[in-house]
Amino acid sequence: AGAAARYGVTLAGLRRARTRLGRPAPTLDDLVLHGLERPCAPSALIPWIDYVNHARPDEAEVLAQLRRLAAAGLVRETEEGWVRRADWP
Repeated sequence: AGAAARYGVTLAGLRRARTRLGRPAPTLDDLVLHGLERPCAPSALIPWIDYVNHARPDEAEVLAQLRRLAAAGLVRETEEGWVRRADWP
């Protein structure tokens, strides 16, 4: 329902599109945010990202992604590692 509202379509229209097109592949943002179940270092996210989308980013790429997400207010760095600022679906 959230996606339907976000894109300005009916729930039935969204379901129809998903049936016809399939679900979109998760973005690197999605993978990083999902991987932050608990505080962790960028290197700890690499195996998760590789497992889900079979692309093994290097630590610098993950760190750059975390910094970009931090600038957007979605994550922050703590003494224990990187964490999400709020729950993520």
